Amino acid sequence: MSKMRLNPALERLTPFSYCGTGYPVRLDANESCVPLSTEIRGELAAAVENLNLNCYPDDCAVALREAFGRAFSVDPECVVPGNGSDELINMIVGRLIPHQGLVLGIERDFGSYWSNAEIFGRRTMRLPREADMTFSADALIEGAKRYDADLVIFSNPNNPSGSQLSRAEVIRLIESVDCLVVVDEAYMDFSDQSVLDLAGKYENLIVLRTLSKAMGLAGARMGFAVSDPALTFALRSVRDAYNVSAADQAIATVLLNHPEHRARTLAEISRLMRLLKARLNGIAARSKQAMTVYPSVTNFVLVRLEDADAVAAAMHDRGISLRQFDRQLIRISVAPEETLNRVLDLLEETIC
Repeated sequence: MSKMRLNPALERLTPFSYCGTGYPVRLDANESCVPLSTEIRGELAAAVENLNLNCYPDDCAVALREAFGRAFSVDPECVVPGNGSDELINMIVGRLIPHQGLVLGIERDFGSYWSNAEIFGRRTMRLPREADMTFSADALIEGAKRYDADLVIFSNPNNPSGSQLSRAEVIRLIESVDCLVVVDEAYMDFSDQSVLDLAGKYENLIVLRTLSKAMGLAGARMGFAVSDPALTFALRSVRDAYNVSAADQAIATVLLNHPEHRARTLAEISRLMRLLKARLNGIAARSKQAMTVYPSVTNFVLVRLEDADAVAAAMHDRGISLRQFDRQLIRISVAPEETLNRVLDLLEETIC
């Protein structure tokens, strides 16, 4: 009999599998629905074509960090790029906080926080949300103190609720706890409550950003951690060498040098979100089952239904993928207007 020993956490984990790729219509991953311009695509092609793929990428990612610094008005020396925010979360949870340290956050937040905590043997505490799916800085502050947290981590704006803490609330949280605070701002392009400019000014703050949402670069897997010099040095010390490929660096650098793309994308997504919210609220008013449309500042809307299973089944039969969390909660991402209206027509037909 084998005496091989593996991580006992593996008994409680299953491989990540995103099944939405098999659907013709995907409104479940909160990706950008605004295509890149022909001009930008040409620049991307040229940038990749000119790479020396026989050589390792720039391990310091100088051009990429400088482009990010210009785009978001931060010091490039305080930026650590990663293979998506997921790798950065892995580094923070698995390599920065102590063994068996406590990771504290909110229930129904980004699953990568908790899967990484499980893998690395960290303890976890997930605080309950309010009935309206919001959460408060006060709850996180009280929880961090009560449970002696080593790390407080949460998405802001929040996925999947679409709610957010204000900038003032986040600052109060950072200043009130004696532990590391990670603010995952994956959806902050759609809001104006960022604390990114403070990331180099607090010794216990790391802000995560991504190009997967408003910048439309989910396929390139590009995330960024911004923090003060000591934390930046720590992150660079624990990351894997050459963790961002030459192709991803080149693609992301091109896109970051086109602020007009971000502005155009945000304007279009804002328009589509107004359409999505208006139609969902109209459907809720006529629905034959209880339906709650939660407010959202992101590019998706969370909806509570009496029977989300029936809606998910109807969508599945039409080749449409929505994100279902349980028998009552579904999340709908924005999509091109024609597609969005088709999905909403089906939703209305199903529950009205």
